[in-house]
Amino acid sequence: MPVGNATEIIRFSAFEVDLRAGELRKNGAKIKLQQQPFQILALMLQCPGKIVTREDLRRELWPQDTFVDFDHSLNAAIARLRDALGESADRPVFVETLARRGYRFNCPLLAPAPSPDAAPDGTSPDTTSLKPTRAPISRAFPVARIAAAAILGASLLAAGALTWARFSSRYFPEAPPHIQSIAVLPLENLSHEADQDYFSDGMTSAIISSVSTVRPLRVISRTSTARYKGTRKSLPEIAKELHVDAVIEGSVLRAGDRVRIDVELIEAATDKQLWSESYERPLGDVLKLHSELAQAIADKVQIRLAPQQTAKLQAAQAVNKDAYESYLRGRYYSVLMQSYSQNLIAQQYYQKAVQQDPVFALAYAGLGDSYLVSGSFRRLSPGTAGRYGREYLDKALQLDPSLTEAHASLGYWNWRYEWNWAQADAEFRRAIEGNPSNLDAHESYAWFLGWSGRRDEASAEIALMRKLDPALPLRCNDEAGLHYHSREYEAMKQAGLKGTELNSADWVDHYFVGVANFALGETSNALNEFQKASDLSDGDLDPLAALAFTHASLGHRSAALKILEGMQHPVTGQYVSPYMLAVIWAGLGDKTRAFQLLEKSYAEKSTDLVYFIKADFRLDSLRADPRFQDLLRRVAPPGIAR
Repeated sequence: MPVGNATEIIRFSAFEVDLRAGELRKNGAKIKLQQQPFQILALMLQCPGKIVTREDLRRELWPQDTFVDFDHSLNAAIARLRDALGESADRPVFVETLARRGYRFNCPLLAPAPSPDAAPDGTSPDTTSLKPTRAPISRAFPVARIAAAAILGASLLAAGALTWARFSSRYFPEAPPHIQSIAVLPLENLSHEADQDYFSDGMTSAIISSVSTVRPLRVISRTSTARYKGTRKSLPEIAKELHVDAVIEGSVLRAGDRVRIDVELIEAATDKQLWSESYERPLGDVLKLHSELAQAIADKVQIRLAPQQTAKLQAAQAVNKDAYESYLRGRYYSVLMQSYSQNLIAQQYYQKAVQQDPVFALAYAGLGDSYLVSGSFRRLSPGTAGRYGREYLDKALQLDPSLTEAHASLGYWNWRYEWNWAQADAEFRRAIEGNPSNLDAHESYAWFLGWSGRRDEASAEIALMRKLDPALPLRCNDEAGLHYHSREYEAMKQAGLKGTELNSADWVDHYFVGVANFALGETSNALNEFQKASDLSDGDLDPLAALAFTHASLGHRSAALKILEGMQHPVTGQYVSPYMLAVIWAGLGDKTRAFQLLEKSYAEKSTDLVYFIKADFRLDSLRADPRFQDLLRRVAPPGIAR
């Protein structure tokens, strides 16, 4: 590549290419362009009007020892280059495609911009001329003497530059980037095949998890960064919206049993590339790859890892490639997690992963959590869900005692299944201490704290979640849930309404609006909201029971009984929560049946009973009864004397 002031900046049309800085600018404004498209442009600019063959590009950018799907990668890089230049393949302005041969840059180059002292008379020469310029050689100085003088001058300049570089690096070292927060943007899927999205999304999530171990670095959650998949926004814009100091972006390509990840770290304030690297590994070594990446990020932002952090990163093990493939597919559906059906698919993939690799801790953690979620969806009995959930979580922690995902799920198990509040609190704290950027752990802990009556601590957790998930700053579900346990119905209604505005398909916000409407005397509106929640919930019994209860309260006894009849005779093998049947009988005024079912809930250690008994508006008609007070003392949630 030519160097020197005249060739470091190459100009054409409204564009200029800064070869030293690796930047493409249009009318002075920097245009986002990744490394490989920029290198292709730089190669073509060395010989404008001439063909740069595909073989030339392969040799320069993808050496023979580099694993890559060359055709996919080159086509993707050319497409990104065209996009940056504002042209299309069918109507090229700058880059011409020559089928099966290569590419040609067809736009004339402009003369280099003159230095300030280029015109002694103070005038500016015409810089728009398309003709190449060359300074005249004085007859008084033969070419050889000019060359010798040039060599001598260049040597002196080089020596001076080297001396200054050594002096300045010693006495005026460049200040390290001040980076305390970071966002990992969705990796680009270079295969451009939709059925591989699970792989690129899963790899993005895995990188976020690995980088999150670098404390005290704050790492933005995937729910926020996922919104920028395929975005045209600039990195400074994204960083400003997410309130981060730096951004990691890159691409992933999987071919057969190998994977290649290209990543770069960009400082948000300057849009300057701080670091870039390519990782190429067998699929089975991908966990080690993620640990190497996290260590490299820590080194670059000058965070000194604690010995236990370093040990955890270095302890990353190889994994069966087929098991990792199954795990990524399971993780893909776990992240969606909007219905029981998606949880069931995730559970099946996790089960497959542990069969393929019996020592894969992450897969056991995912499998254990999926069983607990099945219990929360009321598709398995508390005994079955809790037993399998605990078994697989224990196995995960035997394989990796520091696995924060497993500790967070174990906190939930102790809370909802074991009724051990002190141990639940300890497990949630351990998960958060191990990974302060784990949004799922913060969210579960916030709900636990709100349920426990520790309102200020729950609010603090929600505030932390806003920082980790700034693209969804309101956390409507979480705020409404906190107000639910505090019986703050007007505030609950406002949070729920805001949630329905942001996502009308989320049944939980409709449910909370319904609860608030009922408590505030707006019973008809409550009925409408519970109907919406039930329709959207993929068969969850909680909003359905609330719908039946509200029908009963309005005197629609036949409608309530019809719902009750359907719940009592579900699809074969489906668990029916006795607690949800109890609240309907309470609404129908049959206290005897209601208490019988509540006692059945207590006998099976129902997750519903422990969660709802303190604040459920549907049980208010029973609270003065001595039988209810006795039950409340036996369940003994925080704040209730044993």
